[in-house]
Amino acid sequence: MNSRLIGGILLIVGTSIGGGMLAIPMATANLGFWVSSLVLLSLWLITVFSAYLILEVNLLLPEGTNLISMARITLGRSGAVVMWISYLLLLYALISAYTSGGADVIYNLSATLHIILSNWLNVLIFLVILGAIVVIGIRGVDFANRILLSTKLLTFLLVVIFCLPLVHLQLMNHSNLHYLPTAIMPVVTSFGFAIIMPSLRVYLNSNVKLLRQTIFYGSLIPLACYLLWNFIIQGTIPHDQLANFASDHAVALLTNSLSDLTQNKFIGELIHLFTVICITTSFLGVSLCLMDFLRDGLNIKTKIHSMLWPTLLTFGPPFILVSIAPNIFIKALSYAGVMCVILLMLLPGIMTYRSRYILKLPYTYQVLGGKLLLGIQIACAVALLLFAMSHI
Repeated sequence: MNSRLIGGILLIVGTSIGGGMLAIPMATANLGFWVSSLVLLSLWLITVFSAYLILEVNLLLPEGTNLISMARITLGRSGAVVMWISYLLLLYALISAYTSGGADVIYNLSATLHIILSNWLNVLIFLVILGAIVVIGIRGVDFANRILLSTKLLTFLLVVIFCLPLVHLQLMNHSNLHYLPTAIMPVVTSFGFAIIMPSLRVYLNSNVKLLRQTIFYGSLIPLACYLLWNFIIQGTIPHDQLANFASDHAVALLTNSLSDLTQNKFIGELIHLFTVICITTSFLGVSLCLMDFLRDGLNIKTKIHSMLWPTLLTFGPPFILVSIAPNIFIKALSYAGVMCVILLMLLPGIMTYRSRYILKLPYTYQVLGGKLLLGIQIACAVALLLFAMSHI
C-alpha cells in the first residue's frame, strides 16, 4: 500500500478517534446499541459524502486553499463570514469539551492521591500542562501526537480484548427514541474529520485516487472503532447509569466504572491511559488549529514573546466557561456538532451546487449522484440543523 495513503488514513484516524469517542456511549446510552449503531452508520454516510463534496470544491481551486477561501470564492463574502464564524465557534466548543474532560482526568488523578482540588484548579492545571505544548507549536504537537497515536490504538485494542468477555447482550435490549435528538450531535462531532481535507490534499499532492481512498478507508476505521467501543461500553454498563454520567464528571465516571468492572488493576490502568490519550490528542490538535487561526488573523509572528494574546484568546474563554460550568463535556460536543453540520455538511453542499450549476467552474473531479444526491445531502444537513436547534 502507498505510504502516502497510509499516512493520509492515519491523519483522518488521528483526527477522528479522540475525546468524542468517549462521549458516544453516554450520548447514545438510552437509544440502545442497535439504534445507536444505525445512527452511527447513517451519520458516517452523510459525513463521508460531504467530505467528497469538500474535496470536489477544493480541487477546483489552487492547492492550499482553505475552507474559508473556498466559501469566499464560491459563495461570496457572506458565505466566508458564515464559514469563519462557524469554524471559530466549532474550535472553541471542542476545546471547551476537551478541557472539561481533561479537568476530569486531573480530578481522577488527584483523587487517587486523596487530594481534592477545586474545579477551576483542575482546569488550570490541565490547560497549563497541555497549553505549553501547543505554544511550542507544530513541532511540539507533532512529537507528542506521534507517540500518543500509536499508544492510543494499541491501548484501545487491548482494552477491547480484555473487556469483550464482560459484555452482556441483555444490557443492549432497550431503545427509547425520545432521546434521539440529544444523541445525534455528539456523534456528528466524532465524524468531523473533513475539516482537514484541504491539508490532506496538499499532503497527497492533489492525487484524486489517493484522496478518495483515504477518505473512505480513513473514515471506515473510526466507524468500526466507534461501533466496537459502543458495544463494549453499552454491554457492560447499564444504560440508565451510563446516561447519568453525562451530567457529572462524565469522563471520570465512565473510566472508573469500566475499570471497576474489570476487577483487574492492569486493565484498569489501560482504560485510564486510553482515556487520557483520547482527551490529550484531541485537545492538542484542536488547540493548535485555533491558535494558528488566531495568530494568522491577528498577524502575529510565531516567536514565543509574541504568543501572549493568541494564548490568552485560545485558552481564556474555555478556562472561564469550564470553571463556571464544569460538567459540559457532552453539552459542548453537542454545540460543536451544530457547527460541524453548518461547516462540513450544509456549506459544502451549497458550495458544490453553486460551483457546478451556477458558476460552472471547470472540474477535475465530481462526486457521483448529480443534483439528486446533492439535494438529499443539503436537505439532510438542514434537517439535522433544525432538529438540533430545536432540542439543544
